[in-house]
Amino acid sequence: MNEVELKVKQVFESQSKVGAYVLLLEKLDDTDKQQIPIIVGEKEAYSISCALNGIPNLRPLTHDLMTTCIQFLDGNLTRVVIYKVEGGIYFSHIYLNKENQFTRVDSRTSDAIALALRFNVPIYIDQEILEAESIEVVLDVDKVMLTDEPKPLTPSKEDLQNQLDKAISQEDYELASVLRDQIAELE
Repeated sequence: MNEVELKVKQVFESQSKVGAYVLLLEKLDDTDKQQIPIIVGEKEAYSISCALNGIPNLRPLTHDLMTTCIQFLDGNLTRVVIYKVEGGIYFSHIYLNKENQFTRVDSRTSDAIALALRFNVPIYIDQEILEAESIEVVLDVDKVMLTDEPKPLTPSKEDLQNQLDKAISQEDYELASVLRDQIAELE
């Protein structure tokens, strides 16, 4: 299998499917401007967006829980590979390592990417899948309309303020400091 490394470019609300989000992946070496759009659910999109933007949560999300469990068991996530696509559904493996014993686990692609971001490990795709499923981004500056630009998925200022209030009431001042900074960025 010839693998190509990807990076998460953006997560945004789907313009064509209500309640769905698009996870946009791009070749790490984006000279070709090849991108892979993957439809994901709202919870997965939120989790990926939080990991991308360093947004803390008062309570752990499922992917935070998985990260903690893997680390507690002295394991480590080493990489993620998107290995197949059927009918628009992408299939992925996560690769785990514990004391030089490696195992591969089947995973939904959205879950695998959410974990990859938390472990800061590379995301790969089979070259053939990239060629077959990617869209090539060609920007014609005269035709770009700012109103068509997708909106990134980020928590609202109100959500962050509620989390900040809870953090302060629980005397979690480290979390409160991070949330305060996030709110300041939105202002």
